[in-house]
Amino acid sequence: MTRAITVLLALGFLGGCAATQTKTVAPVSAPIAPVSAPIASVRPSEAEQAERPQRVAYALKSISFIVPDSQLMQQLKEGLNTPPPNYFAQFPGEKRDRAAKLWSQELVPEVLSRFPELKELFAGVFADILTTDELRRLAEVVDLPGAIRLQNKQPLTDQDAQDFGRLGLVALSERLQEKRSVAKELMQARSEVWTTSVVGNLMRRKPELFVDASK
Repeated sequence: MTRAITVLLALGFLGGCAATQTKTVAPVSAPIAPVSAPIASVRPSEAEQAERPQRVAYALKSISFIVPDSQLMQQLKEGLNTPPPNYFAQFPGEKRDRAAKLWSQELVPEVLSRFPELKELFAGVFADILTTDELRRLAEVVDLPGAIRLQNKQPLTDQDAQDFGRLGLVALSERLQEKRSVAKELMQARSEVWTTSVVGNLMRRKPELFVDASK
């Protein structure tokens, strides 16, 4: 389950959207605002930590625009269609059918019902690898008139070029690519903790399901 969630959140967004947008905006010749200095560590300063709730809010706004909830949910469902390779190793061979039902009828619905938590988890990763200013500018892109044209890969106007240049969109896209490996590591670690919590909560609520599948 951890693998499926990590693939969805870490790769589905970082691997596709940032790269696509970089290619789309690259020809724009408007001056690019300088990007903020890179964060030396994934641990933000005290000042940055105090602003973390605002950074998470900015990140959520950007994520919801770049990847609509319906698309994220569909990707999540597809990622959870089959259990990860090591899932069945946790159950006796003769209980494979029961374990498969546990996955599809209990574990998957539990994960899907916690979709807002997953988005918050994802946004938290962005909040810890980008500065408040970077996330603010990403969120401001959403409100620009040219944002829909950019999303739909339609021709941009001169005003769009100026707006995107003012916010440094190309530099921000490059920044996302630069932080991709760090984001994947953070998402991997946090999704493991989150998944353990979800399964543990389900086991406490419905212990009979796991007993039936394991004995």
